[in-house]
Amino acid sequence: MMPSRLAAWGAIALIVWSTTAGGQTAKPAIPAVGTAWIYTGTLRTVSPGKTPADSDYSMTRRVIEAGPDWFKVEYDVPIGDKKMHYLERHSTDPFAPPLSTETVMLTAEGQPAIAGASLTLTQRSRGEATGTLYPLEIGKSAQYGFTVVSKTGDTPGTRDCKTEGHATVTVPAGSYDAYSVRCKSQVSPTKDYRVDFEAQTQYAPDLGVVIGAQTRTVTTNVSEGRVLAEIMNEYKLTKIETPPAK
Repeated sequence: MMPSRLAAWGAIALIVWSTTAGGQTAKPAIPAVGTAWIYTGTLRTVSPGKTPADSDYSMTRRVIEAGPDWFKVEYDVPIGDKKMHYLERHSTDPFAPPLSTETVMLTAEGQPAIAGASLTLTQRSRGEATGTLYPLEIGKSAQYGFTVVSKTGDTPGTRDCKTEGHATVTVPAGSYDAYSVRCKSQVSPTKDYRVDFEAQTQYAPDLGVVIGAQTRTVTTNVSEGRVLAEIMNEYKLTKIETPPAK
C-alpha cells in the first residue's frame, strides 16, 4: 500500500499547470479576480491486477485573490467517489510549479472526507528557475525547483521543461495558435517509492492560457521493482469566464 503522503503527491501531479491571462510570447499578466477557466477531461487509472478505470470530468479553476506578481486559484479534481480540493498560489510563469499548493480530500457533497480535515500545505516553490522559456521559441528549456511537503519531512524535486512545437490547436473553446511544451519531474518521497510525472501542454500566447494537456503519472515501488499505479489525464479548455468590467 502506498503511504498517504505519496498518494497525495500523485494527486497533486494530476493537475499542476497555471492558467493565466495575458498575451503574445511574454509571460502573461496577472488575471483579474473572478476569472475562471473551465476544462473537460478524461482520467484513466491503471493498477496491477485491476481493470483500467476511466472517468470523464469537468474542472473550473477560478481566481479568488491576486497581488502585483501572484494570484490564487481554487478548483476540485474528482478522485473516485471523492474529490481533491486545491488552493494554489501562482506566479506569472504558466509552466512553473505553484508557489504553494494546499489540498484537502472532500466527499462528493463537499464535506471533508476525514472528520476535522482542512487544507494542508503539500507543495511549495520559491519561483526560482535555471534558464527561461521566454520569449517562447522552439528548443528553449528551463528547470524549476519545488518541494513536496509532508508530516515526515520535505522532499526536493525539479521540473524540466522544453518547448517542442508550434501549431494551430483546436479545443472545445476554439482554435488557437499554440506552443507545445513538455515537462518532466521525479520525486522520491521515501527510499522505496518514486513518482514520475510527464506532461505535454499546449499553451496559447494570445489567451495567456494552457488550452490543453496530456499528463502521465507513474508511482513505482523501487525496492520491489514494480509499478503501483499509472494515471493518464487529458483535458482541454472549454470556456473562459471573465468578471464584469468595473
